Amino acid sequence: MYNNKQVTIVGAGLAGLCSAYFLINKGYRVSIIEQQKSVALGASYANGGLLTPSMPEPWNAPGIFSQLLKYLGKNDAPMLLKPRYLHQYISWGVRFLSNSNLSQYKFATLHNMKLAMFSLAKLAKISEQLEGTFEYKLNGTIKVFRSTQALEQTLKRTRFLSDNGLAHEALTTPQLIELEPALEDAQSQLCGGIYYPQDATGNARQFCHALARYITLNGGEFHFNSDVHRLKVHGGKIYGVVTNNQEFDCQSLIITAGAWSTELLSSLGINIPVKPVKGYSLSVPAKQSKYMPQHAILDDEMHAAITPLGKQIRLAGTAEFSGWNAKIDPSRIENLWHFFQSLMPNLYANSNRHESESWCGFRPMSADGLPFIGGTHVKGLYVNTGHGPLGWTQAAGSAFILSQQITGGVAGIDASPYQLRN
Repeated sequence: MYNNKQVTIVGAGLAGLCSAYFLINKGYRVSIIEQQKSVALGASYANGGLLTPSMPEPWNAPGIFSQLLKYLGKNDAPMLLKPRYLHQYISWGVRFLSNSNLSQYKFATLHNMKLAMFSLAKLAKISEQLEGTFEYKLNGTIKVFRSTQALEQTLKRTRFLSDNGLAHEALTTPQLIELEPALEDAQSQLCGGIYYPQDATGNARQFCHALARYITLNGGEFHFNSDVHRLKVHGGKIYGVVTNNQEFDCQSLIITAGAWSTELLSSLGINIPVKPVKGYSLSVPAKQSKYMPQHAILDDEMHAAITPLGKQIRLAGTAEFSGWNAKIDPSRIENLWHFFQSLMPNLYANSNRHESESWCGFRPMSADGLPFIGGTHVKGLYVNTGHGPLGWTQAAGSAFILSQQITGGVAGIDASPYQLRN
């Protein structure tokens, strides 16, 4: 039975669909506006498939400036800053670097992990309701290392997280191979690893389509091919959205448009420091065999991951600061193939490049490493964006927090670190 409350959502990716799911379950009428022809065609389309409380560290760690200088212009760098796009990141970059101090880094790391763990608990319940229609597996991830120094440094950082609830297990190389036999052919390169049992994997696009079916069956409406031209405000309150197709009246509006959210909100004087950072992925069909990994494999040095998703392998990673340039750089895709070959040469040898799908998408990256979740100075206007590489991991939890703010419920987690901030 619906009540008289109605919410309009801009964006039909993970953040928007999860927000709609929780609000519909609270009896709200929901309309979703999406500029694409279907759901999950933006950053949710082909991400790494990783659900990882074990990866809460913001990218602006102490020392990031020297790293970026080292990587400048190098196409094989895990984090690539293209000089001709520098001007698009100047003000955001100043904030990004100013937040790269140890205190802010630890604060963002801790609260990203708390949100991630909270989110995975919510996702597990959604999975039960959707009857596991998105290749969801809660069997942990493995991080591999090629140098003892890197392993020891990561274990030192992980102790801070383990003190706050993150489980992990250090592995010698033989233990690593015992847990994940698919790494056997690469063992000469590896000095050990870390197993994170609370991590999971899942197909974000399939999840979005399952949510869309649920939303439609429960009275939600989708409006595709709709570009938002203007947000209508009167007396400090949101009351409408104008698109290329029609005008929508709304009592409450949630902006979940990824990095594009910044542009929509800035027209109302709401300035959030979120910029697009491009990531790449490869989806490779793979036959079940002894070479097929049973866990997602992460490599910090390469800034990349290999994730088994049903009948395919998802190779994902790298970060590219190149504005809204949506062109796929072949050299960045080739880096993923090299990464695949180095860790799983037999599976690589049995893969067909011509059947693989290359993709790039824009992560909505906040300058301080934490997402923005909550209300704005405009009454009835809410935002849910800025999750960077943790969009899939934090989607369910972020949407639940926001839905509770809208409905007057209790979030069950301290949401203050994710509120809008300067």
